[in-house]
Amino acid sequence: MNKLDAFHRKCMRKIQRVFWPHQISNEDLYRWTNTLPLSVKIRIWRWIGQVLQRDGDKIARTALTWALTVNLP
Repeated sequence: MNKLDAFHRKCMRKIQRVFWPHQISNEDLYRWTNTLPLSVKIRIWRWIGQVLQRDGDKIARTALTWALTVNLP
């Protein structure tokens, strides 16, 4: 996962035109581009995939597919 995150940051730096003399931290880069590291996104999607494979009556599956309905007067 570290190599994948490093490649992702390298690509984001090229897209944002952040080159050598001007350095920013990884946290600032993610904040600036409003993204998350790919390893975090993969973990989230892996968890969602495991939840979706469960039975429909499990609490996590219900919470994932639940939709809020608001009755306004």
